[in-house]
Amino acid sequence: MLRLVARIAGFRRQPGLLVFVQNGSAILDVPKFDVASYVRTVDGIGLKDTFYFSDADENNSLEIQADVVDLMTAFTFNGKRVLAVDYVTDEAKVADFCARARAEEFVPLVTMRALDRVPEPYP
Repeated sequence: MLRLVARIAGFRRQPGLLVFVQNGSAILDVPKFDVASYVRTVDGIGLKDTFYFSDADENNSLEIQADVVDLMTAFTFNGKRVLAVDYVTDEAKVADFCARARAEEFVPLVTMRALDRVPEPYP
């Protein structure tokens, strides 16, 4: 996986072009995986359902994926961006998600799972 991501990152030719991996945080916990090289190679990671997790399309109950959140310190400690997407529309859940994400130094985004419209601004 590291070789593949490094190869893709090697195609960056234009200034400002960023490479983000999507999900797959468990790879950081694989024995003998070179986490430091992986984190150096990319600009960040995108996550979904990090705080409000379950099978519903939106507004799941709070079920923090603590193992994923803990693994993200490899990115935030090294100045990399963590983009967190949770599918919540309830006002209280939106505010709670944004506060939790920002407390972990993640960039929060709330939207609909269908990704068929631009989300409303949130706190």
